[in-house]
Amino acid sequence: MRLSVGSGRLTVEVARTNEELSRGLMFRRSLDRDAGMLFLLPREGVASFWMANTTIPLSVAFLDRNGTILEIHDLEPLDTRIVSSESARVRFALEVNRDWFSRHGVRAGESVRPEGASWRQLAGQKENP
Repeated sequence: MRLSVGSGRLTVEVARTNEELSRGLMFRRSLDRDAGMLFLLPREGVASFWMANTTIPLSVAFLDRNGTILEIHDLEPLDTRIVSSESARVRFALEVNRDWFSRHGVRAGESVRPEGASWRQLAGQKENP
C-alpha cells in the first residue's frame, strides 16, 4: 500500500491480524528508505509499542481515525520499555525508519493520505484480503 505524508511517499506493509500486529517489524535486518508498516489497530484508544526483537531504529506516528498524526515518537532498537501514546484517540500507527518524518518535514497535526482507500475502509479490514 502507498501512503503520502508531507513531502514524502511511503510503501507500507499493512498489519491487520493479531499475529501481524504483535510481530510488527520484529526480526527484520533492514527496512527500505521509504518503507514502513501501517498498523490497523483493533479499536480507538491508547496505543502501546515496544522494540523487543527489533534491531532497526524506528519512529512511530500515532494517527486518529481520519489519518491525522497525533504524535510521533522515536523508538530505540531492542528496547523492551513500552512507549504509549498520550492520546486515547489512536486508531492507526505508522512505523518508519527513524528520522523519516523529520527528513520530510512531517509533524503532529499533518494528514497521512492512503492511496486507493479511505481511512474508514482501512479501519473495517480485519484480515488479509
